[in-house]
Amino acid sequence: MEEKKDSLLKSIVDLIELLIAYVRQELKSTVDSSLAEPLRKAGKKVGIAIFVAFIMSVAAIFIAVGLFQLLATLLGATWIAYLVIGVILIIFGVVAGVRSKDV
Repeated sequence: MEEKKDSLLKSIVDLIELLIAYVRQELKSTVDSSLAEPLRKAGKKVGIAIFVAFIMSVAAIFIAVGLFQLLATLLGATWIAYLVIGVILIIFGVVAGVRSKDV
């Protein structure tokens, strides 16, 4: 009789362990499919966006330097080119400041 009781108890413990393992497996599967995969995809997109922004920033710097050189060559004096660019930047700053107050 004692053996039957022990085997029944062992079967119940095995069943509980099996249920726990099944629930863990299903939870892991659910988390992987609904949370981890979208985060992985979003991380790749953010990484690509940062890389593209970096490349575009470097390109913008090179274009700005080239345009400054062209302006300085066309005007004949570097100080005039600095003055023109400074005035343009001040105008953009004022416009951006006025537009930010409207928002």
